[in-house]
Order: sequence, then C-alpha cells, then structure tokens
Amino acid sequence: MDKDLTTPDGVLQYMRLAASEPDWNRRCDTVKKAYGNDYPSFWYQTMIQSGEANQILGSFGSSADLRISSFEEVFDASPNR
Repeated sequence: MDKDLTTPDGVLQYMRLAASEPDWNRRCDTVKKAYGNDYPSFWYQTMIQSGEANQILGSFGSSADLRISSFEEVFDASPNR
C-alpha cells in the first residue's frame, strides 16, 4: 500500500495500520520525517483530540495518555553545594 502522508485522512489511514506500540512509534517517526521531523499541524486534531490515537493504541493494550517519568537525582552539580 502506498502511504499518502499529505492529508489528515492519509495519515489517519496509515496510523490505523499500526499493529503494536513499537509499530505505532515507527509510524509516528515516519509521519514526523515527512513533515521536517515534527508532527503535521493537523496531528492533534486528527489523532489526539478525535480519540483516534487512543482507539488505535487501545487495540493492542496501550494508550495515548501522557506518561510522566521521573529520574532519581544522581548528583547535585549546583554551585551552592
């Protein structure tokens, strides 16, 4: 299948083919590469706000919800210590 990443519908159809979270991530990278390493201007409305991303990711047990991770401080390099 030729991918049409020039339209919101083309991107949506391409992303709907994702079969796993790693596949979703690869497809996101492909879309971003087509737009100068950034998401297209219509990404939020087409994929996130519409619920499409959650529906697609949910089909293989994942979610488009933001995940916050924290990292343990290894050392304090501040000049006041």
